[in-house]
Amino acid sequence: MQQKIVNIAGPFKGGAFKTLLGIIVLIIVIMLLFSINPFVIIQPGFRGVIFNLATGVRQEPLGPGLKFRMPFLESAHIFDCRVMKQESDCAAVSSDLQSVHTTVALNFHLMPDKVSRLYQEIGEDYINRIISPAVQEGIKATTAQYNAAHLIISRPKVKEGVRLFLAERLARSFIALDEISLTDFKFSDEYQKAIEAKQVAEQEAQKKTYDLIKAKKEAEIAIAQAEGEKKSTIARAQGQAEQQHLLRLTLTPDLVRLKAIEKWDGKLPIYNGGAMPLLDLRDRQ
Repeated sequence: MQQKIVNIAGPFKGGAFKTLLGIIVLIIVIMLLFSINPFVIIQPGFRGVIFNLATGVRQEPLGPGLKFRMPFLESAHIFDCRVMKQESDCAAVSSDLQSVHTTVALNFHLMPDKVSRLYQEIGEDYINRIISPAVQEGIKATTAQYNAAHLIISRPKVKEGVRLFLAERLARSFIALDEISLTDFKFSDEYQKAIEAKQVAEQEAQKKTYDLIKAKKEAEIAIAQAEGEKKSTIARAQGQAEQQHLLRLTLTPDLVRLKAIEKWDGKLPIYNGGAMPLLDLRDRQ
């Protein structure tokens, strides 16, 4: 049985075959180049980190614009350096061992000139690796310094304590803290009812105190009015006594006759026995 040997070169021999092989290789290279884009576009507010298979992470981040990378050897990792928001539900314990729940919302941004170190030391999942654990730890460390009642009235101090803790902790990981906010603290149902009962008792005590002060003021006003009326009555009596005293001092027979003349209408009173004789109004010595 004879075996037939097929020449894969076919009609191509010598230089023609080499030319065809070169064209095929060139087509493959072009296809690979177009399938792996050697250019990277970095938008404003972002930074790029280049990882080279031979030399590792390039320490100088790429700024915004069109950047070149070596196909197959280099990969680009893009980081958003704009202000971002992260919310975390936190559970902690106060100094008097009351359960505390709150939501922490923080605004942060990556340090643009440190993104290469961030990628090299932490990676791209910095939220789960750094931010979320730091928020939980900051809340626990701060709320443990206050009892449950003081947490409610000292909220600005608690917020500032958490902010300082997170600013220092995140800066170690090349993350800058911009702002932080805390929602209202929530406690267990039993403690919440106790707080409400205490508030009701305080309101009732305040109302009783107000009523007592009001009654005291009203009594003081009544006493002051009575004193005023008493003084006014005494003053009127004294005035009348002085008036009568002065009248007695100035009352003379001539003045009496003058007053009688001023009040007489010129008519004599009529009696059954006749007319009343004219009164003698002359001054008798």
